[in-house]
Amino acid sequence: MRLIFKTTIVIFLGHLLVAGRVQAAEVTNLKTSYSGSQFDIEYDLVGRQGEKESCINVSLIINSQRYSSNELSLSGDFGSSVDFGTGRRIVWKCLEDFPQGLKSTFKVIVDAVPSCELPNEGVAPSEGFMQSHLALNKQTVVDTRTNLMWTRNAGIYEIPVTYTNSHTLIEKLNQERYAGYNDWRIPKSEEFETLVTDGKEAGWGKQFARYIADFLTTSGFKNVQLGYYWTSTTSETSVSRAFAANGWNGLIRLFEKTNYYFIWPVRSSTNHR
Repeated sequence: MRLIFKTTIVIFLGHLLVAGRVQAAEVTNLKTSYSGSQFDIEYDLVGRQGEKESCINVSLIINSQRYSSNELSLSGDFGSSVDFGTGRRIVWKCLEDFPQGLKSTFKVIVDAVPSCELPNEGVAPSEGFMQSHLALNKQTVVDTRTNLMWTRNAGIYEIPVTYTNSHTLIEKLNQERYAGYNDWRIPKSEEFETLVTDGKEAGWGKQFARYIADFLTTSGFKNVQLGYYWTSTTSETSVSRAFAANGWNGLIRLFEKTNYYFIWPVRSSTNHR
């Protein structure tokens, strides 16, 4: 079913008064458009002379329910460090959130706010906690023990790539500001190990339907692949080799960088949005 919007009401707030002071940045010329499975939000971001960027919060009110950015499939110019200028863009993949379609009056709200007003996905996850330390959100999972934020979709790029191309895809992800962030990277081998240790200790990775990929799926991740994932850790003795971890038993081994493996982006959740 196609996603049908009955009415679109657009609201924008410019100078936002917070704790007795005025946020310098202002959102202007807010526009929306819909095509296929995607809803586009465009705006201009204006600041005072000498300033270069601002924090931007975005939310939607649908059927009287307010959805924050970590509850929706959003990418683009929101979160921290959004550059001033015209044509700032936020993309909402609406069919991923409402695959059954939607007839509704809704509001789009884009605010310039202090960084403290941005959603903290590790402290208040939109879908709650799994295993007490995994904070689940629409597009991310935060491991509160390591302060690492992983893409919840472990198959965000379904086609395996070489080591060099894995970094190219990460650059593309950052240009798109996936989930509102622009500091995604390939995980280190020791960081990937933190994902699989609990599963190994619980006996996963040794038999059919109880692979490490299955353990991570039960932990709240999606599309975890059974193949190998690149890490950013390279060989100390050969510049042509790097470590990769597999989804069967979590084993991490050295391989030639010309091999084709999956990527699983990560970032530090302690960085400002």
